[in-house]
Amino acid sequence: MNSRFHLDNNTIELTDKIKYLGIEINNKLDFDTLATEKFKNVSKSIFSLSFLGLTPNGINPELKSFLYKTYCLSQFTYSLETTTLRKATRTYLNINQNTLIRQLMGLHKFSHMSNVLKCLKIYNFEDLYIKAKLSFLNSLKYNELSMYIFNTLCEEINDTPLKSISFKKDIILLRARFNTVIEIILAGAGLLKLTLKDFFKESDGLSDSILFCLNNIKIKIYRNILNDLIRPTFLNDFIEQMNEILT
Repeated sequence: MNSRFHLDNNTIELTDKIKYLGIEINNKLDFDTLATEKFKNVSKSIFSLSFLGLTPNGINPELKSFLYKTYCLSQFTYSLETTTLRKATRTYLNINQNTLIRQLMGLHKFSHMSNVLKCLKIYNFEDLYIKAKLSFLNSLKYNELSMYIFNTLCEEINDTPLKSISFKKDIILLRARFNTVIEIILAGAGLLKLTLKDFFKESDGLSDSILFCLNNIKIKIYRNILNDLIRPTFLNDFIEQMNEILT
């Protein structure tokens, strides 16, 4: 069927994509390509704020982190709550974020980033994605139609194909992350979101040392210590030693 639609004697052209509230939606519901393209804006934002000291030798690392999260990353996270991304895409974006933070802080390209992100209070991408989904669940509870759709998706969860791009995949992800039924996650979405922040509050001598060295990275001795602290071989040795102590 090849229908043609007209409005006021003007032909409405058919299209395979639309932009709604700034978000491009295509006929394949492919948000992975959109997310990859959007993340490029994060890098552009960092460059555009270089005059404020958002450079390796600029302002202190905590202020860099604040600017990154507030003015750069926020351009990407808009709409993340309602878009479903494949695991491969989330991994790709996490690698890209780590690369940006290394460049921003003046770190070696092979630096291990887990504790660097922790001391800077920056979520890795998987946690950022989980946080967005919890925010979405929290807002669903106040809309009857949304809750009806959500409950319908939950009822059909066992029929979800492996390659599905439905929000059902995010429901499955949340259940696996918190190891409980989705009803409990829905009821406690706000509290669960807060638990993600608890990771940043945990006292950790290694993370504290990394932050101290980052604040003094211009001094050669601290730069060398920092390189030792975040090189993969050191971290592996450190973890092994801690496991021996704890066991």
